[in-house]
Amino acid sequence: TRAVAAAGEYVPAARFFEKAGMWFTKRPKKPWNGQGGGAGDIVGLRKKCLEADLPVTGTINELMERMARQKMETKTMVSKDVQRECDLLGINSTYLTKVEMLRALNDAATMNKFKNLSMKDVMFECTYRGLDSNGTREQLLARLSTA
Repeated sequence: TRAVAAAGEYVPAARFFEKAGMWFTKRPKKPWNGQGGGAGDIVGLRKKCLEADLPVTGTINELMERMARQKMETKTMVSKDVQRECDLLGINSTYLTKVEMLRALNDAATMNKFKNLSMKDVMFECTYRGLDSNGTREQLLARLSTA
């Protein structure tokens, strides 16, 4: 009978917090500080990517990663970090020295940054930059590379 009495007084945690006014409180919006975290951040981040001549498509995390890679100082990196960056970009760095890997990274950075994007993303890039978004993929990539 004790268990039945205790079970009758049970209040689910959701109801308890709701009555106490502690359930589903809204967080105040924080201004964008370059660290990301909100829906409004993507507009400012896209503008920064556009200024840095980087692709503006993707999620906030992808845009932040592009900005971080842009700021990365390759001359101060150790060989392991350079090799990891090469692997991320698909550069075969197995038998390369650090200098050769740095040269390959710089070549990859100056190459067309948009070649790995989907057709939909390439069209968005053209539209976002005020370019004509009609044509084949090669035509759109040519427009982006000259802009």
